[in-house]
Amino acid sequence: DVATLVKKHIDNCKEREPIFVKDIVVTDENKNARNIAFHKLERNNIIKPYKKGIYYKPQVTMFGELGIDTNKLIEKQYIKDANENIKGYITGPVIWNEWKITTQVPNRKWITTNSANRNTELQDIRVKLIRPKTKINNDNYKILQMLDVIDNIDDIQDINWNNYIDVLVNKINDLKVKELAAAIELAKTYNKFVNNFAGALIEARIKENNESNRLLWKKIQELKLNANIGRMYKVNPMIK
Repeated sequence: DVATLVKKHIDNCKEREPIFVKDIVVTDENKNARNIAFHKLERNNIIKPYKKGIYYKPQVTMFGELGIDTNKLIEKQYIKDANENIKGYITGPVIWNEWKITTQVPNRKWITTNSANRNTELQDIRVKLIRPKTKINNDNYKILQMLDVIDNIDDIQDINWNNYIDVLVNKINDLKVKELAAAIELAKTYNKFVNNFAGALIEARIKENNESNRLLWKKIQELKLNANIGRMYKVNPMIK
């Protein structure tokens, strides 16, 4: 039965798609049977091993055999879990370039992920894994991605300052009140500079202390208590 379960799972996988042994859930007493089923399919050249616990179905072309799809491997291992829940996100140079903050062309991906217990370089797939400041989930990953861009300001080469501010202002404009409140709380997990800068952007966004903004206004004042005295941040007038 376990062998049938494994074979059915692999039949549904596309060529070059990463296949994780752990994704086939069995009882402890059946884990050995699951491993034997994988090894049998490997001996029959139906699948090939990539690393311990990870296989793939090779794709044969007129130019030779293609190995595992590293982009899908990165996504399944560090970005989304088996249920499609977010557990990580792209950050760093790829985002700076994608958001047109810099013309710098990335030669590797930075990924902040719950799967990282410490910052690690994976040379084989040109990935830098970053330990998150707080647990990543479906609701907060976009906000954390934005806060990372603020946190990384000194690392961005050839920065286009106007685009940098405009992008962050637009990101803030797109957030709802509940998300803005979450952004303030998440900013507290970063350093004081991120607190100050994110606070300045959000304060400019909410503009006034009215009923709908009362909670946000209170949270902004809490950030101000910990702000660096005498340091000013200028935000251009794109705030709506």
